[in-house]
Amino acid sequence: MATEQALTLAAAALVVLAVAYREIRRSRAERAARDGLFDAVVWMLSDARVHTGPGRYPVLTGSHGGHPVRADVVVDSLTLRKLPLLWLVVTVSRPVAVDGTVGVLTRPGGTEVFSRNASLAHRVPTPDGFPVPARIATSRAVDVPRRVLAALGERVRDDRVKEIEAGPAGVRVVYRLAEADQGRYRAGRRVDFGMPTLTPLALAALLTGLDSVAEALTREHVR
Repeated sequence: MATEQALTLAAAALVVLAVAYREIRRSRAERAARDGLFDAVVWMLSDARVHTGPGRYPVLTGSHGGHPVRADVVVDSLTLRKLPLLWLVVTVSRPVAVDGTVGVLTRPGGTEVFSRNASLAHRVPTPDGFPVPARIATSRAVDVPRRVLAALGERVRDDRVKEIEAGPAGVRVVYRLAEADQGRYRAGRRVDFGMPTLTPLALAALLTGLDSVAEALTREHVR
């Protein structure tokens, strides 16, 4: 009897060890995935530096075209009936000839924790032919020229671009980087984004787009 109990306890201990080992490996893999998110694009920025942000995801800083660049990651798990999303926020600090803030939030749902668009009090009518449903707004009552609206529209044609914002101190874009694995989230509410990486092609497109918006606003000098 004692032998059987000992064997049962030993088997249970092995199961616990196996589960613990699997969880350790999973945790290490997730940490490696987070840490390597910017590995493919570090070379694109001058004086690039990667450090860990408050959400355990890395933050990339550096400069591009002589302007400071910062790339942050935001985990969005508040949207009901949808899978959690991983958003990339890229900010370029540069002078922009605009009084106040101009922003475009595509497909607004009211749960965008990363967005400041709702705080922009002055709604701008969405022009005919704008590529996606969007809330276009400004912090001050100003006329936004057609050329500026066209430049903003071009940037949000990519359905991964969620928001574009520009102000006197710079421009920023919010880009959908990854979506949580549906099976794991539905089964156990585990948020697993796999191995998300930012590609050079994606970052180049985002930086080029931000430059074009800043230049369009500067040409028009929106007041």
